Amino acid sequence: MITGLLALVLGTAILSANWVVVDRFDDPDLPGWHVHIPNIDNPERVDPDNPPYIAAVPDPFGGPGNALEVFPGVLIEQTVNMFASLLIPEEARIVDPFPDVGLATMYLRSGRPQVGDRPAQVDSAVGLVGFFIDEMGNPLLDDEGNPQRPVIWGDFSVISRYEPDGTFDVWDSNQSPNYVKSTGSLTTNTWYEFWYVINHPENTYRVYGRGGPEFPGPDPVLIYPFEDTDPDAVYRTATFEDFGFIMIGTSTGSVAGGARGIDPYYISEIHIDPTGMNLTTPPGVGEVDPEPVNPFAALVEGEWTDVPAVGLNYGFQDGPGWSYHVDLGPFYSEGFPWLYHHPAGYLYYFAGDYETSGLYLYSDDLGWLYTVAGAGGQLYVYDAGAWVTP
Repeated sequence: MITGLLALVLGTAILSANWVVVDRFDDPDLPGWHVHIPNIDNPERVDPDNPPYIAAVPDPFGGPGNALEVFPGVLIEQTVNMFASLLIPEEARIVDPFPDVGLATMYLRSGRPQVGDRPAQVDSAVGLVGFFIDEMGNPLLDDEGNPQRPVIWGDFSVISRYEPDGTFDVWDSNQSPNYVKSTGSLTTNTWYEFWYVINHPENTYRVYGRGGPEFPGPDPVLIYPFEDTDPDAVYRTATFEDFGFIMIGTSTGSVAGGARGIDPYYISEIHIDPTGMNLTTPPGVGEVDPEPVNPFAALVEGEWTDVPAVGLNYGFQDGPGWSYHVDLGPFYSEGFPWLYHHPAGYLYYFAGDYETSGLYLYSDDLGWLYTVAGAGGQLYVYDAGAWVTP
């Protein structure tokens, strides 16, 4: 048991060192992201009480870290669109022409939630856009001197989307219709990994995926084209400029024309390897940080009950944050999953339930610990191979 736990916490996979983090949505201010909503000031075109938005939120499917929530707005008489773009960091930029290689890879995770008793209805696209230039080859700049942002569907070169029925489409200009249904309806409340392998000099790309019951892995599956020998998808808009932006587009549809996207969907973990084809998962994706930066950020929940801390002065001031357990005694638990126990010291809660499977804890001084209801308040110290009373 302890070997498995250590592997979960300390084990690492052999991953490519060429992934560059584009955004993990750790900053709630979403620096670098720009939102463009056509007709935002016209209440007949955008509901002023429910406009589209993007926001950094805790992982909606219960995992660690944050995700980007993309909300399309609400259905009204006129179609509501939103375009959100992020300037790609220079070290992650996919350039054209390549001096040495012709391939690059963009990685992201995305998924749609369950909304009440139904799957989310989503019409949202994500992809890559090249820098804009004038007829003389000079970069186009906005009023603040920054590269001009993409703001329409036609700006996309690489583009895929979720359809309202939950299918995942890939754009291929060589096909008719151009959006090709590449999967069946994908499972809700599930992260799917997507790899976009891009041949920028040729203006083509292909998409691999993994996740859910449809593509359980362990290896990524080619989603489009359907066969490895088939031609790659052709860009929506040809470009011979560097890819400067990641862009997201949403559409609500309209009352007259029919609803399209009416629910949020989520993106997380955008990474780019500008040096070649890379079908690995970037380091740190979906992993739990064993040492939280702020160990006293949230109250413990579950079996622990806050009680007045009268007389519990073990290196902390008496007051809120102390908890008491009927078997194990007092804990300072305001920083859960970090706990302070006297005299065991700082303990990190890893997994388990006291009443059923038992609790697994970790101590820098004592190593791995275990306890369970019926143990008489004792802790099992794996390194010592013995039960001890704290």
